[in-house]
Amino acid sequence: MTWRRSAGGRRWFLLAVGLAVVHLGCAPPADARIRNITLNPPTFPFGNAPYEVIEGIAIGEIDPQDPLNSIIQDVSQAPLDSKNRVLYSTKITIVMPIDPSARNHTMLLNIPTRGNPQIYDVGNDLFSLQQGFSVVFVGWQADLLPVDNPTFKTMSAPVAHERNGKTITGVVRSEFTLSVPATTQNIGSSTSTAGYPTVSLDNGHDTMTMRVHQDDPKVPIANADWTYADCTTVPFPGVPNPQKVCLKNSFDTNHIYELVYTARDPIVMGLGLAAIRDVASFLRYDKNDDAGNPNPLAGVVKFAMLYGFSQGSGVLRTYLHLGFNEMRRIAKFSTGCNPKAARIAMPSICAFHSLADSRVARSTPKHSTPVTNRQGAMARRSTCWPRFEPGSSTAAGAPPPVQKSCRR
Repeated sequence: MTWRRSAGGRRWFLLAVGLAVVHLGCAPPADARIRNITLNPPTFPFGNAPYEVIEGIAIGEIDPQDPLNSIIQDVSQAPLDSKNRVLYSTKITIVMPIDPSARNHTMLLNIPTRGNPQIYDVGNDLFSLQQGFSVVFVGWQADLLPVDNPTFKTMSAPVAHERNGKTITGVVRSEFTLSVPATTQNIGSSTSTAGYPTVSLDNGHDTMTMRVHQDDPKVPIANADWTYADCTTVPFPGVPNPQKVCLKNSFDTNHIYELVYTARDPIVMGLGLAAIRDVASFLRYDKNDDAGNPNPLAGVVKFAMLYGFSQGSGVLRTYLHLGFNEMRRIAKFSTGCNPKAARIAMPSICAFHSLADSRVARSTPKHSTPVTNRQGAMARRSTCWPRFEPGSSTAAGAPPPVQKSCRR
């Protein structure tokens, strides 16, 4: 999905898909932090395996004026609290060995794919826990639909508005394919997200096209043959719905469909990157939150790593590319990445042909993009970052082996 403001600006939040491991090594930021953390009592879902699971919610705050936060799209237009801070909340899960002596003093912070709390090698062969890691999951994707799963990792982020309080609108391009025929499709191109609602149920100013192959000419679909509606229970033209599209003769599985429309109410999605940074910092460095609630990993963690597979890889690449590895209390924040991307995606959709300019966020070496000729690299804001090498071992009480990659 591509978002362009009516005034000419452009919004996008790009995610690639693959594998990434990041080593975190320094202090937390001063102008972004976790204000409150509420944790449920531990549970023990692994049978006789000596590991505990703690579920909870973290509330974070950031200063939108801080240069480390101002890079977040529309954060300057997010609502503020009485302290002029932007607030968000995120669901977290902590999985760790019950016996402190079995812990290797390393936090492995896992970035879920579309909120899926699947634990990498935990729950299958318990590999990560057997190595002594304290595994943490943090919700980062604020546009996910709610599901009936208490462990599903989502977050809540505010909607941006113009400074005069008016609704922000902009042109959005949404592209989708289906695996089974259907009369109705979420406007957000994915079953896991609702998408940004249209500003009007009148589709007269919007366009929908179809094509078989990515580079084929786009064949217009008559506006009379589709509506902003839900036709799952009521035949076409269906029940009006600003976040769904209904096609009179149904969407098939042999075409790529593209919808270009004017949407409203953009979520400050980049707060998901701040949530990853701030939760990791809190769990590693703080003893308790503002209310005195204790950090369950206080004194446990000496080292911290980020891990992301599939969609989570793109999140971590963007995390590095936009400089979220930088921290306020020190001049440099050591971080690293060894990703292996498999495909390109927005938070929950694919649009291969339109994302060629994203490679600067996914490429380790400096890269020129083919569309706008922008130049950059994934770690362009890092002055020195250690790259974690997959396949190397981590002894209890020892930091993960790394190779430093510095640029002057």
